[in-house]
Amino acid sequence: MSLSESKLLQAYRKMRQIRDFEDRVHEEFATGIIPGFV
Repeated sequence: MSLSESKLLQAYRKMRQIRDFEDRVHEEFATGIIPGFV
């Protein structure tokens, strides 16, 4: 399967967005901003 540069860039940006979100959730959970289980 071959993907165009545009599709690869789109996938990378989405993965980066998800990772940034996960890092923020982890940070806010660790500081007590988000209660419960993560």
